[in-house]
Amino acid sequence: ELLFPLLRYYARDQVLAVRAAVLSGLPYLTFKRHEWGWQLFDDIFREQQTLLWPLAERQLYYQYKEHFDKVAPCLERIKYEAAKEAGDTWGRITALSHLSGRMTQDSLYEQLEKMNNPKAWKGVVEVFVANLDQYHKLCMQGLFRILEKDGVDNDILRVVARAFASEKHGRLIDSHFAIRFIEAMKFDANSNNLS
Repeated sequence: ELLFPLLRYYARDQVLAVRAAVLSGLPYLTFKRHEWGWQLFDDIFREQQTLLWPLAERQLYYQYKEHFDKVAPCLERIKYEAAKEAGDTWGRITALSHLSGRMTQDSLYEQLEKMNNPKAWKGVVEVFVANLDQYHKLCMQGLFRILEKDGVDNDILRVVARAFASEKHGRLIDSHFAIRFIEAMKFDANSNNLS
């Protein structure tokens, strides 16, 4: 009976490492005791945060499908509190939320444009490339939309290139996508590599 009060005590500790330790066990605890897990999560993030948001990704990952109502406010907080530190986390969870029907593609891209954060764009692309086989149409639409942007970052193009390298995904790529990818690349005039 003292377990939950003790966990709440540590979840409110001033030392970030202590709160991080509690946060690392939350996905399993939330699975077993939903209310406890989210109460502890709220305790950990009771104040504005920057450094702990990247560590929250596992908790958000296991909850976005069934409890998007709890995850959505966290995504908003990441945008405003820790976009620099956890932009990739925001991108991955937001893209997964889109693929699962929790968010429209227009809403996803509107938020990405407003954030203008390369880490967020990269996180979204990572999810689209990783899920090409399961959500082919949505992922291809998303990747095309990203490649149509002016000045696509080279780090993002390197992630998109993974779609071609994989035996699993390579068969899912058509010539139109390959041409669009090549058009989006920027080459260094002094070498044969992406600049």
